[in-house]
Amino acid sequence: MTTTLSALSDPTEVLAGLTIQQLRCFIEVADTRQFTGAAANLHLAQPSLSGHISRLETTLGVPLFHRDHRPVTLTGAGAELLPLA
Repeated sequence: MTTTLSALSDPTEVLAGLTIQQLRCFIEVADTRQFTGAAANLHLAQPSLSGHISRLETTLGVPLFHRDHRPVTLTGAGAELLPLA
């Protein structure tokens, strides 16, 4: 599985297929480093936020967060996406 955005294509072109809500969710999880806190800050249910992140990762074809430990951390692709978001 590809783990970086640059391996896929020009990252700015990838942004065209993403929604504002997905990017807001991504930025908030990256900032808070937790899904529950990010959901609360965005006034969303946690499953809804997780769904936005999951669809974002599916669209991009790469994982954006390491979820195997807390706090969650960005993958290489997540770190590449953050300044573009």
